[in-house]
Order: sequence, then structure tokens, then C-alpha cells
Amino acid sequence: MSDIAIKDLIKVYKMGKIEVIALRGLDATFVGGKVTWIRGPSGCGKSTLLNLVGGLDRPTAGSVEVDGVNLSQLSDGDLVAYRRDKVGFVFQFFNLVPVLTAEENVDLPMRLAGTPAKERAKRTKELLEIVGLSKRAAQRPDELSGGEQQRVAIAVALSNDPGILLADEPTGELDSENGKLVMALLKAASRDQGKTVLLVTHDPNANHIADATIEMADGRIVPPSGEAT
Repeated sequence: MSDIAIKDLIKVYKMGKIEVIALRGLDATFVGGKVTWIRGPSGCGKSTLLNLVGGLDRPTAGSVEVDGVNLSQLSDGDLVAYRRDKVGFVFQFFNLVPVLTAEENVDLPMRLAGTPAKERAKRTKELLEIVGLSKRAAQRPDELSGGEQQRVAIAVALSNDPGILLADEPTGELDSENGKLVMALLKAASRDQGKTVLLVTHDPNANHIADATIEMADGRIVPPSGEAT
């Protein structure tokens, strides 16, 4: 399980001569092995927060600490290793390699990490069973439905057994039935595998799987009182 501590987190993007403040001093703690639903209006900084926790970007100020390690202090090479080994990403648009089969997509992150072939084959089989797609292992993404593609994407995210799973609008392109299946898989990753899941979504079904919920608005966390902190 991975604990995440965010302290006075600020992110400013420069667009020419214009500065856009995406995050305005966030403080938060995400408990290991739990699902946290991060919700709020579009443009409030939710995806920026996930990008910083995932090591896809660096903060302007403040810190993101994962298991006591400040990501800002990692070299670029160490940050690549962090993304590969500690974080699984699930995006709205699946992000599967189109020329690879489902099982080849799941195998790929482990291949890049140098996992032995026998171990890769065993874990790939296990993960496709977990997401209910053993019989679709040889199909490429364009031969799968949207729901099936997203379930493969979850298996890909879990392939290197990361402690953290970041899901950004994972049901945004799915119908309600497939959306519920994906939510159930995210909950199972937390409950059965101890993953720390940060879930950004407008899907109200998140309420059924979340252990905790935080609200964001204008780059800040907003408590129930509605007063920004």
C-alpha cells in the first residue's frame, strides 16, 4: 500500500505571456489501499493533481510525497522508474497500442521493466482473468468494445503491480453498464490488491466505491462548508 501526502501544492502553467494557476496550495493525504473520489467542475485542477501524483509533471511549488519520498527531488531517470514501477494509469480514451493484442498490451509494461518471460505470461493470464477477458486475449483494440478496451487498460495499469492506480474519467466513454463494471474493477483493485486509487470522475456511481471524497474548485480543496482552504 502506498500513502500519498500533498503539501502546499502549487502548479502554474505559462501560456505565452499569460500564467494560468491550476493548483493554489493544496494540502491532502490519501490513505494507502483506499479509493478516493476527487470531484469538482471541469477545469478545477483535478487532472493536474493526478498528473503531479503520477510523476507526469512537476509542481511549481509544494510537494508530493509517496511513501515518504518527495517526487520533486527525484531525477528525471528516477521519475521514469517511479512511473513504471509505482503508478498505474487509466485514462478516458484507453491508450492501448492498436497493433498489439489484448495480451500483448498487458505484457508490454512488464517487458519494458525487464520482467522474465515466464512471469510475464503468468501475470498476463491472471490479469485478463481478473478483468473477465481471457477469451478475448488475442483480439486487438479495434476488435474490442469500448468497455472491453477499458478493462484491458485496467489490466495494463496493474501489470507491474504498482501501489498507486490513477483513474481519470475512466467511464467517460462508456455506457452505464460498462461503467459499473469498470468501477467494480477499481474497487476490487483497492479491496483485494491493496492499491491506493485516486479516481477523478463525474460519474455518480463513484459514490458506491469511494472510501473518501474530496471536492475541488478553482485549484483548491473545498470542505463541505463551501469555504476554500
